[in-house]
Amino acid sequence: MSTAQSPLSAIPADLRNGISDYVRRVQEIVGPQALGLSLLGSIAAGTFVPGRHQVHNALVLQAIDLDRLRQLAKEMPRFRRLAIAPPLVLTPDYLRSSLDTFPLELLEMQQQHLTVFGEDCFQPLEFDAKFVRLQCERELKAMVLAMRQALLTAAGDEKRLFDQHVHAADGLLRILRGMLWLKGSRQARPAAEVVKEIETAVARSLPGIRALLHPHNRPGWPDYCALHADLDALGSTTDAW
Repeated sequence: MSTAQSPLSAIPADLRNGISDYVRRVQEIVGPQALGLSLLGSIAAGTFVPGRHQVHNALVLQAIDLDRLRQLAKEMPRFRRLAIAPPLVLTPDYLRSSLDTFPLELLEMQQQHLTVFGEDCFQPLEFDAKFVRLQCERELKAMVLAMRQALLTAAGDEKRLFDQHVHAADGLLRILRGMLWLKGSRQARPAAEVVKEIETAVARSLPGIRALLHPHNRPGWPDYCALHADLDALGSTTDAW
């Protein structure tokens, strides 16, 4: 595969060979059923951190063939060692019928993807604002409830509590980008820019969210309380949009 004429030329050189091999094996195993394969998230956005991130990807098929997927599964242990995650397997019908069910997840794929062979199945997706708003509100309010429940379940073990707290970051960014989409900002932004734009949109500082998304921050009790307040306020704000 010629990297000079391939989307893989945008991938860091130390990852390119492994991803190229993965793409080739997917094509060989799935064959003409494959409509397209896209890399997702940090690897597509150019923010991939070795040892921290996985190479997430989505495989869109004309129809699901479990026998071929079973064959592909046998290859995954080798690719997992290269930090390549098993693909999210989709069909065009699944994408069309899920625009009202998983709009934030699909919107994130549309904003941060790199198609490495076949069709770009994400760029043509069109979203209804009412479904995006509803999922933003639902997930923000669910996160608030989860924080309260986690606090009680941790039974004083604050290390476990704060570890769970940190794992919320990726899901929260997805929600915040969905909120910006509702305000007309349709391109993916780095985390710092997302928070700044959200603060402007809601006319409120968000210190808990800033602390959560800071890559080197070790969260403590004040951060936990601030995040709870931020999420509670955003849930109420989104309800009124």
